Amino acid sequence: MTRGTFSERLRRAVETHGPLCVGIDPTVEALPEELREKAGTAAEQAAAIGIFADAVTEAVEGIAGVVKFQVGFFERYGAAGYVALETAVKKAKHAGFIVIADCKRGDIGSTMKAYARYYMDVLDVDAVTLNPYMGRDVIEPFIPYVSRGKGAFLLVRTSNAAAAEVQEVSASEGHPYHLYLTGRIAAWQDGLARDEAGYLPMGVVAGATAPEDIRRIRSRHPELLMLVPGFGFQGGTADDVAGAFDAEGNGAVVNSSRAVIYAFGDAGAGKDWRASISEAARSAQAVLRNTAANAG
Repeated sequence: MTRGTFSERLRRAVETHGPLCVGIDPTVEALPEELREKAGTAAEQAAAIGIFADAVTEAVEGIAGVVKFQVGFFERYGAAGYVALETAVKKAKHAGFIVIADCKRGDIGSTMKAYARYYMDVLDVDAVTLNPYMGRDVIEPFIPYVSRGKGAFLLVRTSNAAAAEVQEVSASEGHPYHLYLTGRIAAWQDGLARDEAGYLPMGVVAGATAPEDIRRIRSRHPELLMLVPGFGFQGGTADDVAGAFDAEGNGAVVNSSRAVIYAFGDAGAGKDWRASISEAARSAQAVLRNTAANAG
């Protein structure tokens, strides 16, 4: 059994390393040449992204304490992709990372129970991303895993360009839908244990591309952790993510994927691509540590 609640373990990782979460979103087309040139068949491509994922975690070990696997980039290869994902997750956990599976699942209770068993038991990640559109049923099967130190982040204000079409629509009492949904996510966890800082085990996803919304969410719901995507490649800046942190500089992890894992540029030609990834992670971490330290 994992020691401590998810929020406690996440805070320890952030205190040790900083709030950077390295997103692992591997595509064959963007791999370093030495891996890409050997990736002809689908099976070879799955193996190549697995090797790359392992290399990323090795490159950022000791720099970041949290990694996030975007499972869609592995699922596209079927069984071979799942093998690559499961192997990469196992290695990342063995190295001591907090591992998030970015799967964005959301369905009826019986289906979510099956998802929970795969992600929490078989894959054995520390947390998942979930889509709360179908209500409390989405989180119910995950609640028993909270006592084992697991967690989740539920989508409320995402970083994609079209997010406002739905998430900014006026809902309860004139508040935008994402704020109403955030309130429900907090209410669904009524009775669950909070950590010593007051955080619940299930947080929210709020994108760096909507900094004002991040600040409103933090102000209204100081009990919710935040996973903040969109920093770096999608245009989110340090100032944009500052509002996610509490007065102590805690409460959030900030994801950067492409800006870190593809920092080597033109498919790694003529460059030490592993060192480039390490340097990008170190730079992003330094910026985010400073941002968190000055958030209060």
